[in-house]
Amino acid sequence: MTPDTPPNVEGNISNFEKAVQRAEALSRAARQAAERSTQTAVESARQAEIIGNEARLAAEEAAKTAQQALERAERLVAEAQERAEETIRIATEAIAKAEEVARRPQETADTMSKAFEEAIGRAEKIGQEAMQAAESALVLSQEGLSRVDETSRQARSIAETAALVQERVTAVWRSLAGTSDEERQPN
Repeated sequence: MTPDTPPNVEGNISNFEKAVQRAEALSRAARQAAERSTQTAVESARQAEIIGNEARLAAEEAAKTAQQALERAERLVAEAQERAEETIRIATEAIAKAEEVARRPQETADTMSKAFEEAIGRAEKIGQEAMQAAESALVLSQEGLSRVDETSRQARSIAETAALVQERVTAVWRSLAGTSDEERQPN
């Protein structure tokens, strides 16, 4: 202490230097927290973008799978309809031949009866094939819808995870921003 300096002033200078050092330390801590917060926010945003892209791709795959299942089912239904129409045509021809046989002599009747039975047999076979095709179409469409449902659930889960990550990033960012403001205010 110098003889001209009052004792009270030296204590104030020491307190002032301590306050400056404390302010510098708080400034460094706030800067470091801001850098960590920025890095965390950037990484979280990058993860949210990746999750969003995965959700979009999953949704696109679900739509593609559904479209393929629908096209396959439509194709099978069209085939079943064609076979049913063929069955009707064959049955109609058989009836027409049977009516014609009814007008012919007995020997022709026996021949036509056999042809009629063969036509009915073919019609029954085509009818069975049409039924099998319709059943296959039903199974394929149910499988396609099941895959679409599973893919949709996965896409929804990914989207919910992305939303949670974004909420956490926002909460951390706000928390760090609020803490640094409070630390900067003098006591």
